[in-house]
Amino acid sequence: MAPYRPGPSWPKIKRRLRGYKNELVQLLRELTAIPALGPENGGEGEQAKARYLQKKLKALNPQRMISLSCADLRVPSKNRPNILALEQLPRWFKQQDRTFEPPISTFEPTKKEANVLNVNTIPGEDVFYLDCRVLPAYSLNQVLERVQFMVSAVSRKTGARITFEVVNAVQAPPPTSPQAPVVRALQEAVRAVYRKEACARGIGGATVAAFFRARRLPAAVWMTTLETAHQPNETARLSRMIGDAQVLAHIFCHPAA
Repeated sequence: MAPYRPGPSWPKIKRRLRGYKNELVQLLRELTAIPALGPENGGEGEQAKARYLQKKLKALNPQRMISLSCADLRVPSKNRPNILALEQLPRWFKQQDRTFEPPISTFEPTKKEANVLNVNTIPGEDVFYLDCRVLPAYSLNQVLERVQFMVSAVSRKTGARITFEVVNAVQAPPPTSPQAPVVRALQEAVRAVYRKEACARGIGGATVAAFFRARRLPAAVWMTTLETAHQPNETARLSRMIGDAQVLAHIFCHPAA
C-alpha cells in the first residue's frame, strides 16, 4: 500500500477536524456522565448510554439507523445494545423487477476482517465487505459511482481516509425473454413430467446461462432441489434426478418452435 501524502485539501480537512474535536470531547464528557458498568459487572447503564448516542446519531440524519440487541449472558438483561447507522444504497437503486425474489437490488454488509488482537489498542484500519446483488436494469458502474460519492462525503465529514476496491464484479448480461423457445420448451417439459407450471425467474447469483446470454444466446437454467445447497447435509433425491433427466429428454424430443 502506497504511503499517504496529504493533498491540497488537507488544510481544509484539518480545520474541519478541529471543529469536530470540540464536539467529540463534549460528546465524550456527556457519555461519561452517564453511569455504566462493564459486562463483567452487570452492564448496568449501557442501555441509557445507547439511547443517548442514538439520539445524537439521529441528529446527523443518517438514511437508516438500526438498534441491535446482541446476546450477552454476562448482563442481567442477557442483551447488550449495538447501534448501526447506514447510508442506504437501495434509496438510489429502488427499481423493482418481479422476475427476482426479492424484486429489488440488495446491498448487505457481510464479511469483516479481524484487526487488532488485544482490547486496549484502537485499530488503525477497519475492513469490511458489501455483497451487492444488482438488478440487470442498472450497470455496475452506476453503483460504483454512488459508492464513491458516499465514500467521499464521509471522508469530508470525518477526515478519515476511506478507500474501496472491487473484489469481484460480474455485469448481468441481457435476460432471456420468458417467451423464448427454450423457456417455452422447458415449461412444456416440466408440465408433462411433473404436472406443475414453471415460470421464468431470476436469481441473485450467476449461473452457466449467463455465459450464453452474454453472447446474445437465449438460455435457461432449471433443476429441482431440496434447498440444502452449501450445507453439511447437502442432498438430492434419486427420484428427482430421474425426473429432471426426463424433463431434458422431453425438451430434446419436443423442441418448441
